[in-house]
Amino acid sequence: MLFSTFVTLVFCGLVLVSIFIWRNQFESRMGVVASLYLSVIIKTFEFVFNMLADKLSHFDNHKYEDDYVNSLVLRKFLFQAVTNYSAFFYIALKHCIEPGSGTRYHLLRYELVIMQIILSLFAIAQVAWNILSVSHKVRRIKESEEVMSF
Repeated sequence: MLFSTFVTLVFCGLVLVSIFIWRNQFESRMGVVASLYLSVIIKTFEFVFNMLADKLSHFDNHKYEDDYVNSLVLRKFLFQAVTNYSAFFYIALKHCIEPGSGTRYHLLRYELVIMQIILSLFAIAQVAWNILSVSHKVRRIKESEEVMSF
């Protein structure tokens, strides 16, 4: 359990470092491109970690299934909370700390809205991909059953 927790924390740290690097690269040029870049970072880490989280929970070798599920849910919750919200906290804090922050709230709102729109589009695309993938697998299973019945 210690190893899987360490791996989860390392992934969370990698996300935070990536967001810090992203913010330093796009500090003065925030816009659609920067939001798209951050969305790709978030979704890439999320995709890799979701594949890894199941293996890490299995590696823990829990005695009961409830413990396994609780471990998996906690691990995914922690990672997704860090991945999906740390960029927003960083953006908000950065705008509040900078001088003249009172005039920058419209820029902050613009950045957050664009980011949410792009993440929503990624979520819609992910659901569509999952639907297509499942329907393709079902079609292949039905075809193999038809071949076997002859």
